[in-house]
Amino acid sequence: MSLLNLHLVNFLIAILIISTSSQVANKTNTLHLIGLIPIDVSKSFGWSAAGIFPALQMGFYDINHRNDILKDYYLKISWGDTEASYIYIMYLINIFPGLSTKLFIDSIRQSPDKLLIVGDGCSTSTQPVAEVACYYNLVMISYSAGSPALGDRKKYKTLFRTIPSDFNYNPARVAVMKHFNWSRVAVLFQTERSNYFSLIADNFLDEVKAIQNYSVIAFEGFRDDVKQYIERLKAKDARIIIMDMYAPKARLVFCWAYKLGFISDKVERVWFMSGFYADNWWKIQDTPCTVEEIEWALQYSIATDTVNIRRDNEKTISGMTATEYLQRLKKWPTYHQYEINHYHGFGYDTVWAIALALNRTVDKLASDSSFANISLEDFLYNNGKIIKDIMMEEFYSTRFQGITGKVEYNREGDRIGKIHFKQWRNGTYVLVAVYDKTDFSLDMLDRFRWRRNDTVPSDGSIKVIIIDYKQVSNASTIALMVLSGMGLVFAVLFGVWNRQKKNIAAVKVTSPRLNYVVCLGAVTMFTSQILYCLYEMNKNSWKAGIKASVICELRKWLLPLGFTTAFVALISKTFRIYVVYSSIRAKPRRKKLLDKTLLKMIVILLLIDIIYLSLWSAINPLESTEETLLNETRDNADVIRYVKEFSCKSANMQYWILILSTEKALILVAGMILAYSTRNVKLEELNDSKLLTIIIYNFLMVLIVCGPLQSILHGMPGDSYFLLDSILIWCSVTMMLGLLFFAQYYHMKKKVEQKLESFTTNPPSVDT
Repeated sequence: MSLLNLHLVNFLIAILIISTSSQVANKTNTLHLIGLIPIDVSKSFGWSAAGIFPALQMGFYDINHRNDILKDYYLKISWGDTEASYIYIMYLINIFPGLSTKLFIDSIRQSPDKLLIVGDGCSTSTQPVAEVACYYNLVMISYSAGSPALGDRKKYKTLFRTIPSDFNYNPARVAVMKHFNWSRVAVLFQTERSNYFSLIADNFLDEVKAIQNYSVIAFEGFRDDVKQYIERLKAKDARIIIMDMYAPKARLVFCWAYKLGFISDKVERVWFMSGFYADNWWKIQDTPCTVEEIEWALQYSIATDTVNIRRDNEKTISGMTATEYLQRLKKWPTYHQYEINHYHGFGYDTVWAIALALNRTVDKLASDSSFANISLEDFLYNNGKIIKDIMMEEFYSTRFQGITGKVEYNREGDRIGKIHFKQWRNGTYVLVAVYDKTDFSLDMLDRFRWRRNDTVPSDGSIKVIIIDYKQVSNASTIALMVLSGMGLVFAVLFGVWNRQKKNIAAVKVTSPRLNYVVCLGAVTMFTSQILYCLYEMNKNSWKAGIKASVICELRKWLLPLGFTTAFVALISKTFRIYVVYSSIRAKPRRKKLLDKTLLKMIVILLLIDIIYLSLWSAINPLESTEETLLNETRDNADVIRYVKEFSCKSANMQYWILILSTEKALILVAGMILAYSTRNVKLEELNDSKLLTIIIYNFLMVLIVCGPLQSILHGMPGDSYFLLDSILIWCSVTMMLGLLFFAQYYHMKKKVEQKLESFTTNPPSVDT
């Protein structure tokens, strides 16, 4: 049986258990509820609440079998598997808000009108439903959606949550830091579309900034490349690290921390991470490290999570202690059909919160004469505001001792709960402390253990400024370097081919000597691109050293000299055609221009470039210069983030580039004039005007991007300018070579075919 079919069978069994319990305890009226729960998340890769489902079932079963609560009402809930599909669909097609919304819409379209929504279990699939539920006068209560975003009462007007918001992690973390006198901390979090972890990280800054002498030395959000951020933390000597991310990224963080030597016996690092990961989450082998290496890196890390089951033997409102509840849950028919989820207690307490709020709503409707004609079973979407308002007030006033502890809701609909700290020791989590936000107390149940003889780690209290250097990705630089190397080989091979075929008429007529010069110019430009890639790859390690400055100067020289060599050689051939074939009456004049004359013209223009570049290097030489692109200060005055970059700069650089660009533009204009003037020359082997027009257009784009617009486009995000600049130059030079030499090859092949055709048509006679 497939996984999907297995989930379907289990889901139907669960629904059957609840539905067959109808009309128990002499309950005559039925209240219909909507149930949303993510069960099968194999497609969405979202968070599954399947392990909470048995507790929800047991909760509704218990309520429906009691006479002391909702004595005249039976709760009938219609469950739907949301598959946590909001994440999956939003990321892949970005047009539909997800299965949770579809299930909600389908449910409200079906009679009868539902009184309340239970769910969803995943925060991202809860958000779209919670945002519109108020327009149908529906109260919604989630059992495990902990995203801080859901605490926005203006946006989610009727949402309640039995699980505390993940914002509660941060005051608890700060309490532990105060306990150990740690004041220097780094924050590392995963960035994703819902901003789930970004919100937690920003909230941590809010908690820290109000405390004297606290400082955040690094505040880093990452999406993919974990390695570079671990290197940054290592460079800043971060000792206390707050990390908020999903389990796959957490595995990568600990893997690279191990591989880069960030975690060692010499320097203690304290990691605070989320505690909602699945059991044995570190054993999934999707990193470059072994399970043993990740386990070593995990040693003595601290997981923060909500207290999901009470530790005392106090009787709860259900009449069971936490131990009795667990014993009964494990015997529930569907318990072993789902993977264990440690948040099951929140599901059971959610059902009790619903029952208590509805029970008091019934009492209020019955006791207040102004509501004489209103009852819960009369609820309709279009006129249910009164019942909705009463229900919400009753939820606000709900207070009871549940399986997860004391249950009560604040005015934002969030539960204020306790946070526990578990330390990872030798392959298992050990409960060490519990933080209670209601009285700001930190209850130490055990003592924290550390790598270095149980000595409390130091936070490395040194005032630092966060500096992030802009870096072109290695993938981009290596790819462009390989392409430039291939182009260089391409140019050399064309030169060799030109030498071998120089005596063939179709090649000879195209001036092989000048073709050599074109290849030389192409080689020079490709070499400048390789140097460019080397600089971009290593500039943050070379910084402002002599090596980086030499590379800057070399590229400044090679690119314009290569352009002049190749392009002037190309248009000089067209210039010779123009001189030979131009006349007032369009009759050819037999005037020759030798290759030596054309080469002299190339040398003269090269000398002009050399003189100009020499003046530039002597007056304002290029150097690898550090510049600040962004200076960002957050609410915490101790956290200052600089985004910097090393680039080749010189004084008055814009004027030097403008003059050089103008000279190259004049050469391009001359080429355009010559191409236009020779457009009617009939001899295809000689006429390069069409090819020259294409080549001029490409180089004109290069001139614009690398010249006047350089300072503007250089601020493009990421690798954009580097790729635009490099690919334009590479394409232009490669196309120039391709058009020039493939045209020669085409004409040569055409001549051979014509000779073969002539030989076939008019074979030589043989005397017999």
